[in-house]
Amino acid sequence: MLKKKYIYLTLLLSLVFVLTACAGKRHGDLSLKKGTPKADQMEIIQIELVNEINEKFSGDVKKALEYYAQEHKNNQKDDTIMLKQAILYIQDQKIDKAQKKLETIAKLKPENNNAKRLLASLYLSKGDVSKSKKIYEDLLDKEQTATIEDAMTLSHVYMLEKNYDEAMKVLNKAEKQFKEKHIVYFYKARVYSEQQDFSKARANFIKAKKYDSKYLPNIKALGYLEEYEGNYDQAYKYYERALKIDSEDDLMRLHLAELYLSQKKYKQSKKHFFKLYEKDNKNATYLSKLSINHYYLDEYAQSKRYLNELLENHPQYDVAYYYLGLLQEKTRDYDQALTSFSKVKEKNEYYVDANLVLAQILFDQDKKEQAEKHLLDTNKKTYSDRFIRALGRFYVSEGKLDDAEKILKKYLSKEGKNIQYLFSYAQILEEQKKFNEMEKILYSVIEKNPDHARALNYLGYSMLERDKNIDDAFVYVQRAHAIAPDNPYIMDSLGWAHYKKGQYAQALELLKKAHSNRSDESIIQEHIADTYAQMKQKSKAKVWYKKVLKMNSNEEDQKRIKEKLAEL
Repeated sequence: MLKKKYIYLTLLLSLVFVLTACAGKRHGDLSLKKGTPKADQMEIIQIELVNEINEKFSGDVKKALEYYAQEHKNNQKDDTIMLKQAILYIQDQKIDKAQKKLETIAKLKPENNNAKRLLASLYLSKGDVSKSKKIYEDLLDKEQTATIEDAMTLSHVYMLEKNYDEAMKVLNKAEKQFKEKHIVYFYKARVYSEQQDFSKARANFIKAKKYDSKYLPNIKALGYLEEYEGNYDQAYKYYERALKIDSEDDLMRLHLAELYLSQKKYKQSKKHFFKLYEKDNKNATYLSKLSINHYYLDEYAQSKRYLNELLENHPQYDVAYYYLGLLQEKTRDYDQALTSFSKVKEKNEYYVDANLVLAQILFDQDKKEQAEKHLLDTNKKTYSDRFIRALGRFYVSEGKLDDAEKILKKYLSKEGKNIQYLFSYAQILEEQKKFNEMEKILYSVIEKNPDHARALNYLGYSMLERDKNIDDAFVYVQRAHAIAPDNPYIMDSLGWAHYKKGQYAQALELLKKAHSNRSDESIIQEHIADTYAQMKQKSKAKVWYKKVLKMNSNEEDQKRIKEKLAEL
């Protein structure tokens, strides 16, 4: 898991460098402007050429190529014309022709460093690292004409070869040779990030920030680091700052909007997705994410609006029908919801979910036979164990425990004792209070898959509730917790196991942690109250029992909690 996180951060940091290379070329805009501080001759040639293509040839690269082919015939030794031809070939995706042209310039005019740089970049793009490296090494040997970009690119080439020591040597020399210290430290941080030494990477990003607090790639990289370490508030600040410097950076805005959404910051996410939507109001991603944000902000009318726009512009995007159905269910437009769910196609990943919700709506409308038939018919079209489990739960809720057992047994034999069915069957047996049979099934599940955390937890908790073999039950839930340490239900079970063993301090620690993850579960609150009661902390126990009474309206549960309160 740790390795995956490192790879993720390395990819995030690499994205910074890609975005830097793309600056000024967003939205397919070819136009560039002069006036860049200390623009070199190569930049000037590129700017003039792009503007010439736009103005003289209406953006037609092929016409420009024809024009410069004639110019080259008239001036065959003019390396500027040949360089323009090479750039045009690259734009026209004729890479081999561009390479030949640049190699010709290198032979005729070896002093043309700009052609060499473009040739080295081309080699690099084709994966010919050794040729690219040789050119950049030659460029850096000529200190009077060498540039910071030459040094940074050579360090990048060494990194591609995993030769981090050589990459750092180039950067150490560049630190003394060039005054753009922020760029040098930024690239040093990149080397460390490639080596997964993120503490040194951070130190160098911070040094770069001291030299230039507005250097965009560095601001983004610091944001990615904070995001990786889970410091989301700091990450937001860096990303927001980056957008203040460059408000047209749509990739950065999209990343920030997605991050806000993942962290349930729906207002902030909505704001950024709306800015993106204003630029491209038919983009499927923007429309769907705006709808999601409005949904979680309880702004259902706006959420429906964006989903309808999504379907209008992308009728093939039938997942929108699933979300629209959820919205309509939320606003109690049940007939519309049934229609929307029925439009989700079989190939869609939400097909099963849509039909499960559809069946639940029918069930809630007391159309139970129709709900049962829909589940059975849909299962024939697209077989899913989830339909079978839903039928099992349906029968249990109707008190048809024999039917539940029958359908699960039928599919157990069909599936060759599929583990998921076995587990579902065990749950049905517990509902029927057939505990011995339930235990046998769960033992077989665990035998087939020793890491089946839910089966271990279910078995252990059931034994705890029946005060059966507490020590064995403790071992089962302990094993489940080792497999799934962040699962709040398993935390609760282990806490309850400590309670049963009289280890109340350990119990309370786990139960409170479980509650922090699932504050809506009344059984966890009841377990906390029971633990405080055993610890003779009656006032705290009363507070927690009263929380259960507010949350749980079940008559039997209410009666039980009131009895416990009376005993305090």
